[in-house]
Amino acid sequence: MQAVFVQAQCSSSPSKLKDIEEQIRKLHGKSALLRLADSVQDCEDVNGLLEDLQEAVNDYMVRS
Repeated sequence: MQAVFVQAQCSSSPSKLKDIEEQIRKLHGKSALLRLADSVQDCEDVNGLLEDLQEAVNDYMVRS
């Protein structure tokens, strides 16, 4: 079983966005069987990624 860890604690927005992209690609790359078995965890991971994305966008807007 493949573990996906959601953690985007980078200091700069481009780095954080790159990390979010990598995590999304890992989730997308999981087989259908693993997605079915891990659907609850995947939902939690996606929610965490959305929060990270919102934070990165907010950081970008504040810096602009």
